[in-house]
Amino acid sequence: MHLQLEYSEQADALARQKEVSFQLPAVLQGLSYGGPVLRILSMPDDTLIMIREDGVIYFWSLQLKLKRRKRVFDKSMSRKPRWVTDVISMPQYNKLIIGTGNREIQLYELSNLEPYCQIGGLEAVALKLDYW
Repeated sequence: MHLQLEYSEQADALARQKEVSFQLPAVLQGLSYGGPVLRILSMPDDTLIMIREDGVIYFWSLQLKLKRRKRVFDKSMSRKPRWVTDVISMPQYNKLIIGTGNREIQLYELSNLEPYCQIGGLEAVALKLDYW
């Protein structure tokens, strides 16, 4: 009986850790005009990463204070427009992986968003990326 009670207490404690809380009232944060938001990622250091289809990445605190913003695609008139199809993070390797509409997969250093590696010439556009 004692062991069952201990497991029950552990299960209750685990359930409380997974509870979601919301800060009310909601905070409204306006963004400059740009492409649609593709994805929002939550990082282990409590940073939120938001990426738009046009390749602009925003880093936010949990209090929705903008930490930094960076454009991963150069605005160049000579090249075709580029867009993001999906993004995932690999925090244990400090990498952000971006799939593009140009049949590329690009890896960036998560800490400074400097390019790390690019895989190009894929047979098709990578519409969905996953990592586990």
